[in-house]
Amino acid sequence: VFYLNQIINEGSKTMQDSPEKQQILAEAYALRAYVYFDMVNLYGKPYNSATASTDRGVPINLEMDLEAVLKPSSVQEVYNQVHADISKAEGLMVEQQQSAGINYRFSKIALLALQARTALYENDWNKALS
Repeated sequence: VFYLNQIINEGSKTMQDSPEKQQILAEAYALRAYVYFDMVNLYGKPYNSATASTDRGVPINLEMDLEAVLKPSSVQEVYNQVHADISKAEGLMVEQQQSAGINYRFSKIALLALQARTALYENDWNKALS
């Protein structure tokens, strides 16, 4: 998360505008969404819409402060951050599908899969299906 925050916060200021910059930033947002989604499902309670705003999740850190004392966010706050990062990634993503050899990186298709999985964990069956 530290390196992703570095790319998102500093890379957007230092890189020249180009499709490559958009793709790199999109992948950083998508990967940060995936990391928080993974962490909240490993260390937090399962998503339950009735209790998500009070269930203990994981700390959210969007800055590069190694001295910060982080407090756990609620499961709902983590999912909100995941959705926000996915939305930002969706707006910046250039590649429809990565070519063979680098297909481990995020693309529009992979981002749709992450959105479907997130909806599945939130019990939003129709959104997951679409």
